[in-house]
Amino acid sequence: MRLKYNFKEHSYKVISQIVMRIVLYGSSNYSFRLGRISEVFLIKIPNIMKDKLYDNADSFAMSFDEEWENIDCDDIRLKIDKVFELLSDHPFLISNPENARKMAEFRVFSLKKFK
Repeated sequence: MRLKYNFKEHSYKVISQIVMRIVLYGSSNYSFRLGRISEVFLIKIPNIMKDKLYDNADSFAMSFDEEWENIDCDDIRLKIDKVFELLSDHPFLISNPENARKMAEFRVFSLKKFK
């Protein structure tokens, strides 16, 4: 008789056991649950991802919003151009400049995100 090893099923079990141990430990230790878990998941992970640039609209939107807040300009179209100059090396702007422009204009004019 030959036994088959299901790696996918086994990995899910291992991950679920790890998560369960964290939950059980966190629920038994109130200060750990609020302090350490929130520190790891809410502080460290976003800081790690902050400097990463990806070739997708979400990454571009986050970078665009951040740069938008740093530029002082009254002319909105000129401000968009200045942000694009600063983000000229962003992968999404390089690979898809037309959609990057449309997305930026949508955020500024349709969503009125920055008014």
